Amino acid sequence: TLAVAFSFLARAESLTGCKLYVDGVQVTQISEFSIDNYSSNKPSATIDGELLDFAKTDKVVKMSFSNECDNMYEITFSNAALAKAKSGEFRTLIGKASIGTADLEKPFVGLLKCNVNN
Repeated sequence: TLAVAFSFLARAESLTGCKLYVDGVQVTQISEFSIDNYSSNKPSATIDGELLDFAKTDKVVKMSFSNECDNMYEITFSNAALAKAKSGEFRTLIGKASIGTADLEKPFVGLLKCNVNN
């Protein structure tokens, strides 16, 4: 049974195919990305940047990724939705996001939809 426990730990919890939608329309200026280890306190994203900030309250998890000057990704997921994604109940996780780049005057603010892969 110990080997089975380790196999569960070795499986990466990933959110793949993350896309931003504003008013129901996909924002094509923001490339699709993934978030690995999404249920940990040190998630990583496949964007040009690193984890800048992580905060967890009794209701939500907020994570921010940045590469210091160009991109800023601020993402919020509810704890209830994260728990359902981790348990396999949700195949798609939806959160709120504000994503901007250096060439944009205002960031895009909308819904982030990601595929759950556990």
